Amino acid sequence: MKRTLCRLAGPLTLSSLLACSTTVQADCTDLESYYEAASAAESSEELRSSLHGIISANYVRIPYDQLWDKFVETDTAFSDDDPPVAEVRLIYTQRKASESAKLSGKIPEAGDWNREHTWPQSRGLGVKSTPQYSDLNHIRPADYKANSARGNKNFGPASNAVNGSAGVPAGKESSNTFEPKDQVKGDVARMLFYMEVRYPHLRLIKGDAPEGSKKPEMGQLCTLLKWHEADAVSDAEALRNVAVCGLQKNRNPFIDHPEWVSVIWGASCS
Repeated sequence: MKRTLCRLAGPLTLSSLLACSTTVQADCTDLESYYEAASAAESSEELRSSLHGIISANYVRIPYDQLWDKFVETDTAFSDDDPPVAEVRLIYTQRKASESAKLSGKIPEAGDWNREHTWPQSRGLGVKSTPQYSDLNHIRPADYKANSARGNKNFGPASNAVNGSAGVPAGKESSNTFEPKDQVKGDVARMLFYMEVRYPHLRLIKGDAPEGSKKPEMGQLCTLLKWHEADAVSDAEALRNVAVCGLQKNRNPFIDHPEWVSVIWGASCS
């Protein structure tokens, strides 16, 4: 199916973005037609508006309690057994873990994992029934101890080393920031860029969102832009985008088109 370019007659607002999301949605497996409107955009506002419409239309919300099983499809890793067994790759430690190690209804043990909201629940996600609360484009399996260390901290430079529950390094933390390992910094940045475009009430800011704040804000935008440039899209990240498309019927456009990040947020930030 083809889409027509949604042009804005006035300033970018929530109502104008929502109006654009009513256009016909192309199959997310056909990238040329899926991004047709975005490719024709002539300004940063038109690109943001077009992408919002593309990734919002025909979105399939997966209930939060069902995400445990979906991670085996989206974050697949294989054990060293013979024959290999499907496992999940944990976002911060990049450790492989068995599906049975999910931290659901049991006392935590070393090696267990749970669901990490890259955009924290307490920073504007709302209740479980909202689409943003269970959006697979930002929820990842994570070692439960690394997840706890991250909490709802902003993403930015940090100084104190953090290990997961199995002793594998997960990154660094400071009082109000969390810095993941280099190999996933770009992944984190692109997930947050997706969230701001998909859900217009969320906003990335240049500084740190204050600790304890319930505002729908996350930092640090300038750091995330640097991480996006430094850590290019990996094969695993691209394959995950395909898997999410199969489940939610949408994609993260900043994985498919990394160049659009600078169009929307600028080539530099200070």
